[in-house]
Amino acid sequence: MPTAESAPSQPACIEVRSSNDIHEQAELLDTWNQEYCQMSGGRFDGSVRSLLGSGIRLFIERMNRAVFQRGDVGSDKLALGIPIKLSGQAVLCGESSHLDGLHVFSGPSGFEFLSPENLLFIGLEMSLPSAASSPEERLLIRELQRRLQDGRRVIPLPANRAHDLRALLGAMLDGLKANSETLNDAKSLAAFKRAAAGAVLEILSHSDVRPRSRVGNITNWQVASQTRRLVEDAPDCPMSVVELALRLGVSRRTVQYACQSSLGVKPTSYLRALRLNGARREMRNAHSVTEAATRWGFWHFGNFARDYRTMFGELPSQTLTRMNTPLRDQN
Repeated sequence: MPTAESAPSQPACIEVRSSNDIHEQAELLDTWNQEYCQMSGGRFDGSVRSLLGSGIRLFIERMNRAVFQRGDVGSDKLALGIPIKLSGQAVLCGESSHLDGLHVFSGPSGFEFLSPENLLFIGLEMSLPSAASSPEERLLIRELQRRLQDGRRVIPLPANRAHDLRALLGAMLDGLKANSETLNDAKSLAAFKRAAAGAVLEILSHSDVRPRSRVGNITNWQVASQTRRLVEDAPDCPMSVVELALRLGVSRRTVQYACQSSLGVKPTSYLRALRLNGARREMRNAHSVTEAATRWGFWHFGNFARDYRTMFGELPSQTLTRMNTPLRDQN
């Protein structure tokens, strides 16, 4: 279960929260509407360290497993960030993710992000200016919003500029943690927000303007996204790769290549991961492992338990007991 240590909650706080469950990890950024799907096997371990104040969140997220993330941050926010540590297959909305890329998560279409194992990421979320915002804040945030409107999701930065941005954002977070009295000063927090926006704008002025880097063809990422939707629309009726290809109107080979190219896994592995993660989410409200398993089309319970343990590092019965113990006690 998540654990938290917080500074005084008004008007801002520093939080350190950790989780050993992939779906609980997604909820640690509680201002983001998102879901996580664990893609690599083994016990999950993650954390989020963040400053949460009026109109701003600066955070560092750590996860030890490859994760398929999807969600949105709402139309009233800008959300972006840069990896501190990233090694392996990584894709944001069909664009190749890399260590020195500024990642943009806000936008009307939401986001889909495949992150590799042992990700360490520093992110920045800012609300758009309101009538009460200062002229200086409105000027900076609106200009930043304008700079991000070209639709690119991974903006390549020179290596030295990417290093500077990581160092600056990390120092700002550490500085506020070391001077907690600043959290009670509205003027200091407003200055913090302007400084963060100004730092990103300065970095963007040195960014590369090369065309966005797509993963093969954008169609490959769309196939992966459509596959997820088909699985979630009919969770209790597992599809073969042949049926999936028929439903998508493409060849089996296209499905095979799309999953391998954009996600780094075979389509059968991707389909199984989606259903295993669905069953794990189901256990929050299920009364038995059998109930959760069958709702996601697992009928051979011995194979389900084996595959589940390989993916999450524990038996499904252990997950059910941990998630539902308070509910059982009430009954």
